[in-house]
Amino acid sequence: MTIQTRRSNQGRRKVNLGPPPDMPERRSGIIDRRGMLAMVTRDIVEKYFDDLDGEDPVDMHDLVMSQVESVLVDTVLEYTGSNQSQAARWLGINRNTLRKKMALYHLE
Repeated sequence: MTIQTRRSNQGRRKVNLGPPPDMPERRSGIIDRRGMLAMVTRDIVEKYFDDLDGEDPVDMHDLVMSQVESVLVDTVLEYTGSNQSQAARWLGINRNTLRKKMALYHLE
């Protein structure tokens, strides 16, 4: 577990960059990937706040969701060889929803 000090608008504070002590592990001993995504997301959001330099954020939810979702859909399509049926299954959405997201993010 790594502890790092980061600058924030309220001064310096310690940020735990390691997994929470009660995080479930897979049988192989590898940390649950969802926990890793949460840690990376927290770090990126905190950097975003730092970069704002005191300004109030606007439409953060739409900003984050659109950027994350577009990368997720694109990456899943790449890993499935553009097989939309398989990609939709992996994403837990139906194929029509996948096609709408592909059009929205210009992934066609």
